[in-house]
Amino acid sequence: MNEKSSDANRQVESDRLYSVEHIWVKNLGNNIVSIGMTDKFQSLTGDVYMCWLSPLLTDLKAGDSFGSMETAKMNVDLITPVSGKVLEMNQSLIEMPQSIKSAPYAAWMLKIQMSKPSELEKLMPPENYAQLQPAGCGEIPEISAEGLLRLIERRGQ
Repeated sequence: MNEKSSDANRQVESDRLYSVEHIWVKNLGNNIVSIGMTDKFQSLTGDVYMCWLSPLLTDLKAGDSFGSMETAKMNVDLITPVSGKVLEMNQSLIEMPQSIKSAPYAAWMLKIQMSKPSELEKLMPPENYAQLQPAGCGEIPEISAEGLLRLIERRGQ
């Protein structure tokens, strides 16, 4: 059973690690992880109208955009905290993006075969992530110029 912490009425699952960009990472074993959006992050977005995710077999580097969302409040680039190859994408999020809002920890976005498992050591444990102040959640991640170029190239394929 997973324990849940609460900070400003936002869930934090104890079986995951967290990035400062409010992406959770769940280790599935054999250097495979699933990633998704945290409850804190989804609370900022408003209704989700559209979700785009990196296609299968895409090579990602930590800090790259792995997708984007069009929401009622903003358009958001989703930043991957780990490097690796996309093994699976959650097609149901493309078809029903609003499901991110109702169950952010069940609505995984990608499964990635990590190329640099040591990157997990740079992520926050749940107790540290839970202590982030709600005001800090308003800082939506920006994508680097290099990451933006890779995103444009992938979308053009």
